[in-house]
Amino acid sequence: MVFHDLLRYSSPYREKRFVKTYADVGNVIREGISQYVQEVKDRSFPDEGHVFKADETVLESLYGGAGKDGE
Repeated sequence: MVFHDLLRYSSPYREKRFVKTYADVGNVIREGISQYVQEVKDRSFPDEGHVFKADETVLESLYGGAGKDGE
C-alpha cells in the first residue's frame, strides 16, 4: 500500500478498490490552503500578531547602511 492511498492524499482522488481509506488528509490540506489564500487576499493575514520587527543593528548587518540617509 502507498500512504497516499491510505490517507486519500492526492487530488483529484479516484476511489481504489484495493485499499481502505483511513483518513482524508488531502481535503484538510486543500481547505487549509484555501483559507490561507483567502486571508491573504482579504488582508486579514498577516496581522500584527504574525509579524516581528528586527532590531536596527540586525537590519544594518543584513542590508548595510544603504537607504538610511539616501545612500
